[in-house]
Amino acid sequence: MRIRKEDIPVILSIVLVGVLVYSSLFEDYIKSFLAVFIFGLGWLGRKRIKDKVMSHVSDLAKEVKENIGIADMSKFREFVPSEVFPLVDVLEKLVEKVQEKEIQKIEYDMLLEQVKEFELVKKEMVSYREKINKMENKINYLQLIYDVTSKMASTLDIDSLSNLIVRSVSEKLGIENFAILLKEKDVLEVKAVWGFSSNLRNVKFSLSEGVSGLAFSTGQVVYIPDTRRDGRYLYWKGEYAEDGSFLSIPLKYRDEVIGLFNFNKPKVGAFSEEEIELLVKLADQAAIAIKNAYLFEEVKNLYSSDPMTGLINRTTMIKKVEELISMKKKFSFVLFDVDGLRQINMRFGYSFGDKLIVGISNVIISEIRAVDIASRFGGDEFAIVFLGADSVKTMDEIKRILQKIRSLGENIEISMSGGISEFPKDGKNIREIFESADRKLLLAKRIGGGIILSEHNGKQDEKRDS
Repeated sequence: MRIRKEDIPVILSIVLVGVLVYSSLFEDYIKSFLAVFIFGLGWLGRKRIKDKVMSHVSDLAKEVKENIGIADMSKFREFVPSEVFPLVDVLEKLVEKVQEKEIQKIEYDMLLEQVKEFELVKKEMVSYREKINKMENKINYLQLIYDVTSKMASTLDIDSLSNLIVRSVSEKLGIENFAILLKEKDVLEVKAVWGFSSNLRNVKFSLSEGVSGLAFSTGQVVYIPDTRRDGRYLYWKGEYAEDGSFLSIPLKYRDEVIGLFNFNKPKVGAFSEEEIELLVKLADQAAIAIKNAYLFEEVKNLYSSDPMTGLINRTTMIKKVEELISMKKKFSFVLFDVDGLRQINMRFGYSFGDKLIVGISNVIISEIRAVDIASRFGGDEFAIVFLGADSVKTMDEIKRILQKIRSLGENIEISMSGGISEFPKDGKNIREIFESADRKLLLAKRIGGGIILSEHNGKQDEKRDS
């Protein structure tokens, strides 16, 4: 049996009392008093030692309670009675379990922190991936803009350019329906289409009509996610009846709106913000290319047409006749002028004479066919090419035109003289064709004017302008 520390004072007091009892130094009553006193000191010492031990045990218990995850239960054995060792064993097991749980909790917390860090890294990676995707999309968009604008630079013809744009943009972006509308005088005219019926080409809208008119007049992008819910949408004047999404983007050159990009998709809400942004940028580039084509056309017209009448000039007529001859196309060439225009100018003034020239030009433009070619050949001279017509048919046509011209004169009589040459009968090249018509014109003048001369079947045919 192990002697406990607190029992030592009691054992010592018992030994001292035993020595005192067998001692002859003191009387019996003094021995009794001393024995009681010694026993009292022994018990008092025992109590103090036990209190100190219990205090230490209490401190250990408090330490275990506060730090149970790292507490050392073996220290209890030094201070508690052996009788309670089984209880200490049980407590040790419990503490070990608790410590295991604490370790598991710590490991779980560490794992949780790692998971949180992983989720954070994952979110950052997703964010970076999104940024990279956006950058890749922007690069692709810039590449697309570059590709399309590079193709735009390949032509300065309005019709060819419009068709090239709708094809390139639609193929690159997979857009189902795309049309370009350009301002022509006081209307918006469909110039090129992709995906739509060909009937849509040349359809015209007023500058304030429908959604297109709104986009044109305000110069702002108009997006209709669902055409069924917007009464302004006109379904292309009945040429396209399907519903879905509609997008209209103005073509702006500086502050001038010159046309529209119009898009249709069969799905509702089919255009994303990124796609609209890209199409706006493409529209800006297209507006520059189209404006340049218009400017080129204007410059070309300055060199190829007569500014007063709008008819092509002599140089352009020569080129067109040369092209017809190279293609071996049959045609008749008419050269005619106004009789006595100098006297008319002297009598009524040059302003009147200019108005007469413009009036004659307007009659010619309104009366000839689309395949025929009219020119102000110089001064009061005009030339017309009647494609596919012989001199007989041409004589009938020119007589009809001259009758219309005569009606222009209210206070004066207007007459014209001219000559007709036929290709290839009257000449094999442009010099022979022009000289043949010019000779007949001069002959008509010498005869007295008001006559159109032609030759067929070997005989000269004369028809007076009457």
